[in-house]
Amino acid sequence: MCDLLAALVLVSPNLIDDIGNQIVDVKIKYKTIGHTTKSVDDFFGHLADIPVTLSHFPKLKPLVELDSQRYQWEFERMGIGGIHHDLLFATEFSVDEGSGLIRFAALRGVGNATLSGLFTTTEDDKGTHCALEVEGVLKGFKVPRLLHVPAKPVIRKQFDAMVSQFVTNVMTAYG
Repeated sequence: MCDLLAALVLVSPNLIDDIGNQIVDVKIKYKTIGHTTKSVDDFFGHLADIPVTLSHFPKLKPLVELDSQRYQWEFERMGIGGIHHDLLFATEFSVDEGSGLIRFAALRGVGNATLSGLFTTTEDDKGTHCALEVEGVLKGFKVPRLLHVPAKPVIRKQFDAMVSQFVTNVMTAYG
């Protein structure tokens, strides 16, 4: 029986860990918007300074620059109740000033999440509209088996709140 359980864990690591917790992955798809009275050129000029912009992200430890426009993100331990998780991942940024776009793509094989997304900035008659879209997967949350179903929306909501606070912080700093 133990050999069968060990084989199941090897074949399907998202099944169960060695102390009875379910290992869950959480899909993320989030979009948030902000607005400022600044011109798009002024706002985008600040936004395009990636390390400074990302410093406004809640619970983010200092970025590690891996290469030009490639960064490793590591967060303070996150969680609620008995569910805690260390979040680490890396992304590569591309800045297109002419289009007002900043894209970031997951660097696979780094950490326990794959997150990609897009900042868009557009000017309107009242200033600049900024949108942030984030999509990906947070991997490897250890959750008590009885809580694995309600845990995913709670984890997703906590992450969404961090992204929303990030946009608020950016709009306050640059707006």
